Amino acid sequence: MDYGKYLSEDKIIVTNKDYYTDSGGYQNEKAFWDFVSSLTEQDRMYLLCIDVDLSPSNAKSIGYGNLVLRMLFTRIREVFPIFRIRGNKFNIFVPDDRVNEAQEIIDSDNSEFFVIHGEILTDKFVSHDNVNELIAEGIKKMFTEQDRQDPEMIIGDKGNTPVWQQETSTKKYIAEMWYATIRFREKKPIVRELIAYVFP
Repeated sequence: MDYGKYLSEDKIIVTNKDYYTDSGGYQNEKAFWDFVSSLTEQDRMYLLCIDVDLSPSNAKSIGYGNLVLRMLFTRIREVFPIFRIRGNKFNIFVPDDRVNEAQEIIDSDNSEFFVIHGEILTDKFVSHDNVNELIAEGIKKMFTEQDRQDPEMIIGDKGNTPVWQQETSTKKYIAEMWYATIRFREKKPIVRELIAYVFP
């Protein structure tokens, strides 16, 4: 076995589909950045960042939740460019003449299977120049939407982490991880103020 080949700079040939598709078969973050690299405001597309809450389906089984996510993704991909960023978080490009159609997908009552958190950012068209700013705004809207839908923000001893954001054995968070801060004073060997960041 040669583990070193995974660290080498040797070139290999892969298809676009293989390179731009994650292990679950979803167009990945590399595809998103490639797509947006040539996007201008003249393309007249809005950004929609969504988080798909599969709790209702996962309550039946994780396999059922995966099937529901695949069906939703396929339905959206038939109409809009959609990219999986991580987990159940997706970025979608919505042409300005199809905003109503995208809104119908977001608003559709599928709460028996999933809930979509997110909002179409219709303030400005997305381009390679403003995409980072719009992503930050989209994430903020996505979490604000979740806050509105789940007023019971804290359970157990999870600190300030909202219920929908808490980790479980099947749900892990990375960039969007919430945390609590603890300030304390150390007296030995020297006196100093410290801050500890506690993650759930």
